[in-house]
Amino acid sequence: MKKSLNQKEPLLLCFDTTEKSCTACIASGREILTERATDETYKHSEMLAPFIREMLDDLNLKPDDLNGIVINKGPGSYTGLRVGFALAKAIGYASGLPIFGVSGLEALAATAIEKNGGDLFVPMIDAKRMEVYSATYDQQLKEISSPRPVLLDDDFFEKPVFQDAGKVVAVGSGADKLSQLAGMPGHWEIIPMLSEAKQLAGPGLERYHTGQNEDIAYFEPLYLKEARITTPKQTLRS
Repeated sequence: MKKSLNQKEPLLLCFDTTEKSCTACIASGREILTERATDETYKHSEMLAPFIREMLDDLNLKPDDLNGIVINKGPGSYTGLRVGFALAKAIGYASGLPIFGVSGLEALAATAIEKNGGDLFVPMIDAKRMEVYSATYDQQLKEISSPRPVLLDDDFFEKPVFQDAGKVVAVGSGADKLSQLAGMPGHWEIIPMLSEAKQLAGPGLERYHTGQNEDIAYFEPLYLKEARITTPKQTLRS
């Protein structure tokens, strides 16, 4: 059964390739019409294009029927980001659709604001060991501290930005790491959550209405750190 579309709202193709799993959806405004996800890890290059074809078929749509593409621009998996960007640009060039880039940190904060409430929101994306990618937002999704890599230690809760704050909500795939630190204040709440495509619909819609689309030729991922590239050790032969 094909789902009826709300023609008053833009149709946005959203996808997220920054986590181990690949997720995608088509939204009419903020309403998710159809979505796909896989539990298989790091299969973005294999799964994303079929997901998009399946979702378009779900709604009896062609790419030209869409109004834009919303992509998680990072931070996250380097390989996943490259896969997502390559496909977004390919579709954008072929169809002329605008691309809207949304930081996964902003999308996590927006989700926490809508569902949980609080005074400060600290999205955290796992960056291995005790490191996370993080930023801080207020109730209006205003950026208080910019996205950056953060090494978590017992002094983390003493940062000036957190002083005199009411309820502080840490959200994301790296938020659980706070429970390993000493002295977590009682007014902090931890919400483990993966970045997903459906979290991009709201921020993407805002960018659509304000015309904040990316220049496809110069649009690059938000890596925050350079990828660690290693070369094989040379083998000495006698």
